[in-house]
Amino acid sequence: MAEQLSTPIRVAQVVGLTCSAALAGYIGGFSIGTVPSLKFAPAHAIAKQWQTAYEIGKSTAPFVALTAGLTWSYLATQGSMSTASKQPLLFNSNAFALYSASAVLVTAIVPFTLIVMKPTNDKLHAKADASEESKAETDETVDELMNKWYWLNVVRASLPGVGAVVGAMAVVGL
Repeated sequence: MAEQLSTPIRVAQVVGLTCSAALAGYIGGFSIGTVPSLKFAPAHAIAKQWQTAYEIGKSTAPFVALTAGLTWSYLATQGSMSTASKQPLLFNSNAFALYSASAVLVTAIVPFTLIVMKPTNDKLHAKADASEESKAETDETVDELMNKWYWLNVVRASLPGVGAVVGAMAVVGL
């Protein structure tokens, strides 16, 4: 009969899975819920409200990603230690690779935001900060930027989502 995993390992697995899946839903919620609801407002208001939502996400999501990333990294090191010490700590030999991949995927939201999404984010911030006189000429551009941001954010939400699935594969021993 296989030995049971230690409580710290089980807690880390739950934290990694929960943070990763919750982060995917949280980020995805901005595309699924926030962006469509903003379409009913004037362009300048859309940009302002997007900016508020962006600041909320910016103040929370990276910390959840860091928590999940550190948790998956901890599990990866425990998996590699268990192989070296022949302890039945984790279920399979793929655990190190799967936990490591989860750590990279979940924390990838930060460089993805700073590198891939930054040009669109900067343009939306500029629209939000624009003066009242420029409101009339920004309607079409704001709509185009919001559509682009929507899809970029869907991709960003998929990173921790895939990280959660890969982490779950490690947890169940696939």
